Amino acid sequence: MERHATSRRLIHALLVPILLVPAACAASVEGVEPVLRRPDPRPEPAAARPAPVEEDEEDPEAPPPPPPEDAYDEVPAPEVVPAEPSPDDPTLTAGGALRLFMASRNYSTLRALKSVMTESLQSRYDHDSAPFNGKNRVRLAAFHFTPDDLKPVIPRDSKGRPPDTYIAHVKTLWADQGEVVERRTEAIRVVRTGIGLWRVSRLQEVASESLRYRSDLQGLIALRRIMRGWIRRSLPSVQRYFSSGFERRYAGREEDLASLFVGRDDPRHAAYRIVELKEVGDTRLVARLELYDTSPGQPAPIEGRPVILQLVRQAPYWLLDSWERG
Repeated sequence: MERHATSRRLIHALLVPILLVPAACAASVEGVEPVLRRPDPRPEPAAARPAPVEEDEEDPEAPPPPPPEDAYDEVPAPEVVPAEPSPDDPTLTAGGALRLFMASRNYSTLRALKSVMTESLQSRYDHDSAPFNGKNRVRLAAFHFTPDDLKPVIPRDSKGRPPDTYIAHVKTLWADQGEVVERRTEAIRVVRTGIGLWRVSRLQEVASESLRYRSDLQGLIALRRIMRGWIRRSLPSVQRYFSSGFERRYAGREEDLASLFVGRDDPRHAAYRIVELKEVGDTRLVARLELYDTSPGQPAPIEGRPVILQLVRQAPYWLLDSWERG
């Protein structure tokens, strides 16, 4: 009996550590359950407690509650009162609106151009801008009209009242890189708006004359390059086209030479027209031209001043040899 008891104790001593090892490993993998903390018996600070909600009492002097959202559906929108036009606004008169319209017919002044047009005319411009600004390098170079050219349109039932519509016939000159190619007459309608300002409502071409000079003479290219320097008022760009005789003629007369090509700011070089170009012998060309000077943005009579240029051939170039009044 004593031998069997000893054997049981030995087996028990060996098995107990073996069974406890897996339990310890499982406890390390699953983690230890969080320890429950006892609640703090101390009371919360007064600032942390939510303020008690008190029922609102009816105040007889309080404003009435706002109406429901549906009540705003039938409220009309406030009427928009147009601002008073500036006393310096050029469109206070029909002639001022017409002048601003003509002076702004350029891609660089598109905003000013549209500001003086009616909405329907703006839509036409957005569809096709060529009648307004030209195309293929052809641009408006000069325009002319007088107050007498604005003819009032008076309906039969509005006699004795100031006219609300004028139609003006304006003469225009169009140039390709400064060279005159077309002369037009345009009918322009100007109407009064509800706030008293004037807007252009229609533009129509009624007459046109082509003035582009066509020739196959070799010196024509050199002549156009010289005149483009005159248009740009750039003396350095044309000096390489001076013959030796032309340079001697203006030696010591730099101011006269600059005045010839640069000119003044007002009036300014606007366009040139080649009237005739003919050969004189084998080495000389004689060109008759008309030069147009205008004040920027202002109507001016479309009358060119005549000049006569002579080009001499010094192989392989054509050079400017003479510039005289016509």
